[in-house]
Amino acid sequence: MSKLGIRMQRLTKGLVRRAQYSGPLARFTTDRERYVHVGIGEVGGWLAHDVVFPLTDLADAQKGLGVTGGAAEIGVHHGQLFILLALYLAQDERAVAIDLFEQQSENVDGSGKGDREILEENMAAAGVDRNRVELITSNSVDITAGQILASLGAPPRLFSVDGGHTPELTVNDLQLAHATVAEGGIVILDDAFSPMWPGVIQGLLTYLDQPDCLKPFALLGNKTLLTHDAFCQPYRDVIAPFAQHLHHRQDNVFGHPVTILRA
Repeated sequence: MSKLGIRMQRLTKGLVRRAQYSGPLARFTTDRERYVHVGIGEVGGWLAHDVVFPLTDLADAQKGLGVTGGAAEIGVHHGQLFILLALYLAQDERAVAIDLFEQQSENVDGSGKGDREILEENMAAAGVDRNRVELITSNSVDITAGQILASLGAPPRLFSVDGGHTPELTVNDLQLAHATVAEGGIVILDDAFSPMWPGVIQGLLTYLDQPDCLKPFALLGNKTLLTHDAFCQPYRDVIAPFAQHLHHRQDNVFGHPVTILRA
C-alpha cells in the first residue's frame, strides 16, 4: 500500500473510532488517555486490544516496585506500541526505537515495514515529546547493548522485541533486551505463539535455555512478557484483576507459571 493509501486508511479508521464515543475527545484530559482510547486505533499495526490496559497497568506499577528507566523497541512498524510505551514514561525517561526503516532490503522475513516518516507523524499526533526519543536506522544484529544504554542514559524498564521473526533474529534481540533491561524491567516479545511465525518460538526456546534468562510471567494477546524471577509474581498480581473482564487461565510455559489473558 502507498503512503497516501496508508494515511487515508488511518484517517478512515480514526473517524470510525471517534464515532464510537458519545462524548467529545476533549473529555480525555491527557495525551495518554487520548491515545489509549482513540489514537491507538489510528496507527497501523497488529497490537491486540486485550494487551493495552494490562500493559499500561504494569508500566504504572513499576514505579511502586522501584523499577525505573526508559523504553526501547526493536521493530516499530508505524509506532503503535512504541508510542504507547513512550507516553507511559516519566518526564526524565527516554525512549529509543530501532528499525530498518528505509533499509527494507534487509527485512528478510517481511515481518513489519517500518516507515520513519509515518512514525514521526504518528508520534506528533499522539503528543510524544520528540526531544526524549531517538530513532535508530539499523539492523538489530549491528546494534550493541552499549548503544541502547547510551541512547537512554539508563537501563530501560520496558523493552519490546518485535523485529525479525526468524529464530536467529529473535535470539539476537532477546539477548540485547536481556543485556540492557533494568532489574525488574519487562521484555515484551511479539508473536511467540503465532502459527504464522514459528521462528519466534524457536528463538524464545533457545533463549530460555540460558541459565540466567528472564522468565515468562504472562501471555497478553499476542505478546509474551518476561522479567527477572523476583518480579514475576508481583507483576502477575498487578494484572490479576483483568481476569474479571477477559478470558483467563493460569498455566505453565516451559516450566514457568504464567497468567494468560485474552479477549
